[in-house]
Amino acid sequence: EDERFAIQLISFRSESSVRPFAERFGIVDEARYMLSDNAGQTWYLVFLGNFATREEARAAVEALAPAFLELKPWVRPLPAGTSLVPVGPATESQP
Repeated sequence: EDERFAIQLISFRSESSVRPFAERFGIVDEARYMLSDNAGQTWYLVFLGNFATREEARAAVEALAPAFLELKPWVRPLPAGTSLVPVGPATESQP
């Protein structure tokens, strides 16, 4: 498996913030996330897409809706074997 690229939208300190973010932006089925350790702190990084090249990912960033662009998304390489966790599928709201 080769290196892939994805668009990182945002990161959170709490896993419980990931799904509400995806729901607010309507991307529960598309969004994926992974854990990252930075200076001893755990972060939950939220991504869109799975691209073979950096250029494909950059083109996808340019096509994002303005609400996403306000987050200042960027293209990140994902080394071979990187595992991303799906946020979805969407669930019905509980009464």
